Amino acid sequence: MLRLIFFALVAIILVIVVAAAMSIMQPNQDTRQKGTQDAMPDQLRTAAFIALLVVMFGVTSGAIGGL
Repeated sequence: MLRLIFFALVAIILVIVVAAAMSIMQPNQDTRQKGTQDAMPDQLRTAAFIALLVVMFGVTSGAIGGL
């Protein structure tokens, strides 16, 4: 069971690293033209949302949490 939790953590970290690398490779956009600056890049926000859904599904299905 502990291996499953470690696997999920590694998968989440991998998604965050890939999203950060993708955002670094994109050309820099001038945020002053938009008027507001986002706290998180869109790719990182999407990756974090997907990771949240995976963890929530794992907890509710019993795969993570061991009910």
